Amino acid sequence: MENEDIRRQFLCLFNSTTEFNNRFCSYKGEGTGAVRPIFSNHILKPERMPVENSVWGFGKSSGCFSSLYRSRYLKAKEYLDAPFEIVVDSANKPVCSAPIKPAIVKSFEEAGGAERPWALVLNGDSGKLPVPGEFVDAVITDPPYFDFVNYSELSDFFYAWLRSLDASSPLFSQKNSRRPGEVQRSDFRDFSSMLSKVFSECCRVMKPTAPLIFSFHHSRPEGWKAVADAIKSSGLKVTEVYPVYAELSASTPKAAAKEPITIDMLIECHKKNWNGESSRHITEKDCINELTENGMKLSANDLFVIRSGFGLLDQ
Repeated sequence: MENEDIRRQFLCLFNSTTEFNNRFCSYKGEGTGAVRPIFSNHILKPERMPVENSVWGFGKSSGCFSSLYRSRYLKAKEYLDAPFEIVVDSANKPVCSAPIKPAIVKSFEEAGGAERPWALVLNGDSGKLPVPGEFVDAVITDPPYFDFVNYSELSDFFYAWLRSLDASSPLFSQKNSRRPGEVQRSDFRDFSSMLSKVFSECCRVMKPTAPLIFSFHHSRPEGWKAVADAIKSSGLKVTEVYPVYAELSASTPKAAAKEPITIDMLIECHKKNWNGESSRHITEKDCINELTENGMKLSANDLFVIRSGFGLLDQ
């Protein structure tokens, strides 16, 4: 394809197709989407009976180029043309907001001359942001889950295919997807150190009253200690925690776990010298009672996640 943008978009579509066309896929059954993709597990788990899919697809094929073109590519293009947020209306129902029409800029210098709200998309090291100090109103992020998921290993499956099709791109100049600055580490001390660099940079660019909010869960104390140490060493403090329903309990890793985690903790932080009032209005005990009274079955690991999250408030 001569048009580089379209070619990259179709590479992205091909990348989605490989998710459903490999020897890590299995058959779910009629009326269920049919093909269980590679990410039904968060590991590269070979199937005893892998399913051979149709790459290009036909009719109502599952996970094929033609079906993903309609369900992912076209929908993504529609969203890009008129992006929106999910908001709550007067009847307390989630609805789509009016389309957001920011000016897309390539630098902060260019943003200074924008005549309307603008957006700058960056792809790089979160520990070294090209952002002025005390500039950001809020930071919303989702750090890696310590040693839960080997992101690089999972990414390499797709990286190898993309690199073979776009070898001239600087994006694929390395043999694998690993990068020196990535936060993912198997040792909790290394993980904490790398996460602290990112949080410290966030602290630098945050306005004095800006919040940093991220989600986290882990079933082991080391994961929570790593996060607590990273927050403490970065000039931040935890001011509020919120338990939220996380990944679907029907997913394969959840269904196979003896004590599955279905709770994420949203952790709100501010700069250490922030003197604002916390919006916290519920205790750990009341939180657990409220969840169970509303019909939620909490596993032992769910309870551990909630208690560990509330424990960050005492750091």
